[in-house]
Amino acid sequence: MPSLLQVQLLGVPVFSWQQQDVCPSSRKAQALLAYLCTQATPASREHLAELLWGVGKLNNVRQALYELRQLPGASDWLFDDNDSVHVKASTDLNAFETALNQENYQQALELCSGVLCEGVRVGNAPAFMDWLEVERLRFEELYRQALEKQVEVLQRQQQFDEALGLARQLLELDALNESAHRVVIALEHARGHTELALEQFERCRVLLRDELGVEPLPETLALLRTIEQGGESHAMRAMQLRAGESIPGLTEKFFGRADSITQTLEWLLAGERVLLHGFGGSGKSALAAQVIAGFLGVHASGVLWLELGNESPEFAFEAIARALDAQQRMAQSHAATQGQVLHDLLREHNVKLLVLDDVWNAYSLSKLTEVLPADVALLVTSRQRYPQLKRVSVGRLDRQAALELLAFHAGSAVDAAQGDLLCQLLGDHAFAVRIAGVTLREEKLSARELSRRIKRAPHLLSLPDVLQGDEQRSIASLLQVSLDALDDQAYESFLGFGGMFAPVVSPDLLALALRRDINAVETSLFTLVQRGLAEFVSQAGSDAIAFRVHDLAHSYARSRSPLRYQTTVQATKTYVEQHQHNTAAIDIELANILGAANAANDTDVISIMMRLFTEGGYFSARGHSLQTTRLLSRAAEAARNQEQLEFAHFLFAKLGDAEFNFFQNYALALQHYETALALARQTDNAQREAVYLSLVGLSRAQLHDPEAESILDEAYALAKAQGDVLTVCTILDHRGYTAGVSGDAVTANQLFSEALRQLESLQENEVSASELNRRMFFALLNKGKSELDLARYDASIALRERALALATEQKNTLWIAYCHAELGETYHTQQLRQKAQTHFLTALELYEQCQARQDASALREFLMAQAYELT
Repeated sequence: MPSLLQVQLLGVPVFSWQQQDVCPSSRKAQALLAYLCTQATPASREHLAELLWGVGKLNNVRQALYELRQLPGASDWLFDDNDSVHVKASTDLNAFETALNQENYQQALELCSGVLCEGVRVGNAPAFMDWLEVERLRFEELYRQALEKQVEVLQRQQQFDEALGLARQLLELDALNESAHRVVIALEHARGHTELALEQFERCRVLLRDELGVEPLPETLALLRTIEQGGESHAMRAMQLRAGESIPGLTEKFFGRADSITQTLEWLLAGERVLLHGFGGSGKSALAAQVIAGFLGVHASGVLWLELGNESPEFAFEAIARALDAQQRMAQSHAATQGQVLHDLLREHNVKLLVLDDVWNAYSLSKLTEVLPADVALLVTSRQRYPQLKRVSVGRLDRQAALELLAFHAGSAVDAAQGDLLCQLLGDHAFAVRIAGVTLREEKLSARELSRRIKRAPHLLSLPDVLQGDEQRSIASLLQVSLDALDDQAYESFLGFGGMFAPVVSPDLLALALRRDINAVETSLFTLVQRGLAEFVSQAGSDAIAFRVHDLAHSYARSRSPLRYQTTVQATKTYVEQHQHNTAAIDIELANILGAANAANDTDVISIMMRLFTEGGYFSARGHSLQTTRLLSRAAEAARNQEQLEFAHFLFAKLGDAEFNFFQNYALALQHYETALALARQTDNAQREAVYLSLVGLSRAQLHDPEAESILDEAYALAKAQGDVLTVCTILDHRGYTAGVSGDAVTANQLFSEALRQLESLQENEVSASELNRRMFFALLNKGKSELDLARYDASIALRERALALATEQKNTLWIAYCHAELGETYHTQQLRQKAQTHFLTALELYEQCQARQDASALREFLMAQAYELT
């Protein structure tokens, strides 16, 4: 049986037959053979002549074919019938395309050893060179597809190192391939190398700007936000500041920079916009705190502070609205009008100074500046320079201030000459001098001894970007000296911060990530506080605690931490499982939890969101944000794609709840409820089908759909057929709510009464006690509301007091707050303002204790509108 010609076309062409080299002597004969090996059908002599020699040059074709016939095995692989020519060959190019079509991308890539027909160039044959160029482009596109597909495979397998190598090959093919840049950014982040991911983004942005004059696509910016939300600004903090209250960053003692404080305060009081600019740890935020304190000395209130980080404008707007108790108003506005809403809010709340701390996002800064009322001053702190702002440089301390700061933290006087040398080594950097002072105190060292240790510390460490340059290298060396003095557990805890998505962590989460005993971890964290490497943080009215490290220390820990982000994701998932009903514990770890959810694979994000959105869970008390609803949407879609339909219908229903109850977007709520309904039907879950059908009817009623009532009736009939009393009561509540909204208080009262009667007939052994108590509580409140609408005040009070007793028995603070708010409503309607105010203020205090921001905001607005005293 004739054997095939074996051909390598990818790279320098190589021909062989039965392990013998087959090498035509002339370039055009080589080109002719290479061409024929790529053709699935015979080629005519006229075509070959036109391709390589010119029209009618058949003698040249004959001469080249004569040369090929002299090669080994030509009678087996070369076929010429005087009209057309054909070669039977096995080529790596054909094997590559076959593997690609079979989705065996790894094998396809292994066959690629270079450019198609590398080095082949034939003079006086433009048609052949044009053909070869087109084929090379076709192969390059196929090769690119193979790379992209194999990267996807490796990503799914979490083989990030291998995937990254292939992704970088994509960029070698086309440095302006923005999709490939996104892949590299995502992979670096998945490997836990956030700094490298941000470097890659900047490289992409500069290339696009310089070569094409464009900005990155929205997809790239969305990926960047996802990565940066894993940082400290992920759960943005915003607050109103008043004289006599805590100011973020305000230190016990402040040294130096008197001229900067005076100049900045003078500009701000004149309504100017000012930038405090300096590198990390130079003391920008501490300086800003001193300026704010001075500003509040003139204006006792009217300062709004926001830790902006690298967040988008929409997140910044939401954070400010939340601080002004107007999150719902912002959420219900259209995207095009949110800037005007924020402008109006700042005016209504008499904001005189907006402080934007740690700004990294020029776009967000410009959007906030754009909507800022003209008479509102602006103070920005950033490591970057921004135009159109008066700039105050926050560089090194003057030497005298540095020496005073050193002595303060050392706890005793420092030899002037020795201290001078130490401060010089540290570049008079505020953060470094503070750490040095603590080190002197704890290690009982002289300044000379510490100076020597710094010089001996390794200077060729792998440093993150924020620790580059001589001054920052001294900081890194100082940090290493401080770490060398720690015991093993404290050292491990410090590096554990590097595996977190934010520079703050609770002992519980860190213990889970490090797989260590929580008591030992907590002890080690207090050691870090003692050494000046961390600070203790807590929340008012809560026993939840956490520890925070400086952003420079966090960056340094990230560069050396053994923890991968996936380890942190798993620890966070366990933390959420353990604390899903402890709102304070979730609050203090929210940045890490949402960062983990962003970084998690689909399975883990489903698990995290399922826990946070369970009935009575975290978001039942805290309300929703753009960030949480986006994560919830991602989890719902992931569950549907993975055909985890029980999870999927639950999560889509929660999306509907968020849109219905919080954003009042009834059309979108209806869409989510209908999706949940379809999924429940796929699982043959008649109980959930009835509930979701009822929610569809409820949403349609809000949209004034005439079919709403028949849908609610259908849901009720389905629930009755199932004999599920709890579901029947849920639908009775929905029908009662709809009747009440439409003004039919009598029907609403009848429906709520029936729901309460059926619940009272149940025994705890028939249903879950917790679910029965929950349904009973809300049934009492609903009927209490309908009695109020019918002006039956005594009955309303009696029902709401029953609900209060149940809430107290269950020790549910949020329920207790609801009861006081509704009792206040009843007394307010009766014009018994003193009793009403007592209950309202109790409810407000409890809402704030639970951080139920939406409820607190709505109640506070009502009290102000009705001229109630808020103290």
